[in-house]
Amino acid sequence: MNFNEPGYERIRNSPEGDVQNRNYNEGIREGTVRYAMIAQIKNPSPELKETIYRHFSLRKAALLAQVGEWARDKKNSERHATVMKGLLKDLEAALATVPDC
Repeated sequence: MNFNEPGYERIRNSPEGDVQNRNYNEGIREGTVRYAMIAQIKNPSPELKETIYRHFSLRKAALLAQVGEWARDKKNSERHATVMKGLLKDLEAALATVPDC
């Protein structure tokens, strides 16, 4: 939600604000899946590897459900829907490599 960023409060609840907010949220969602999930699974820091794998092992179902919901969100732009569907497949593949706890 970009309305929490300085300077955006003036466009809150406007058509322009809605478009900018959606674009902002789409970028955040994509980055979250790409960098905070997939990249951490594929290349965890050695000191945190066990903890990262445990987290993803325990939260696997919930994460897939959430990312799946993001991919199916009817408010998505066409570009974002396509990107999220690809990221969901990539996340599923990455999670398949995580050892069970």
